[in-house]
Amino acid sequence: MTPPAAKIGRPSKLTATRHTLIVAAVATGATVDVAAKAAGIGERTLIRWQKRGREETERLTLADIDPEDEANVDPDELDYWQLWRDVERARAESEVYLLGLIQEAAQGYERTTRREKTITKPDGTVEMTVEEVTTIERSWQAAAWKLERRYPDKYGRRTRHEVTGAEGGPVELDLGELRQRVAASLDEHRARLEGAQLN
Repeated sequence: MTPPAAKIGRPSKLTATRHTLIVAAVATGATVDVAAKAAGIGERTLIRWQKRGREETERLTLADIDPEDEANVDPDELDYWQLWRDVERARAESEVYLLGLIQEAAQGYERTTRREKTITKPDGTVEMTVEEVTTIERSWQAAAWKLERRYPDKYGRRTRHEVTGAEGGPVELDLGELRQRVAASLDEHRARLEGAQLN
């Protein structure tokens, strides 16, 4: 991980400290909003920084240039590219670690239990014995979780929802009205995105 270098001009909110805090938060499994809060910035700011880093990586990839070589990165996008790369790596490492824990739980682990026994002999003397019993503890839930997610068609939970209209009859749709609602919703969403990019 290479934190951002100092630049001349207007200081960026993306400092080396914020870079480190964001990556550390993501490595623990934090969501974007939590990672942003941990670094003292707004969620939209972090999303914008990540978008710039991703777009720089995509630009290099489309130009058939090695996106992992720092020398190829636009200097104005370097800090964002580094943050994007380090956050993606932290996410992957966190995912591998958590999957490893699930795998260990599914495979099982040894558990040793000590049992102390006190025996009083006929002559009145007391004798204490210690017995150690080792068992393998497994979590079928961890194995089931992995099967559900890796092979959802075979092992995923299936739920069925049935939608009916008035008095159990068919649902009637006005396609013209539905198209208008979808178009309005898309326009509203587009306006929100454009507003977020201006901030």
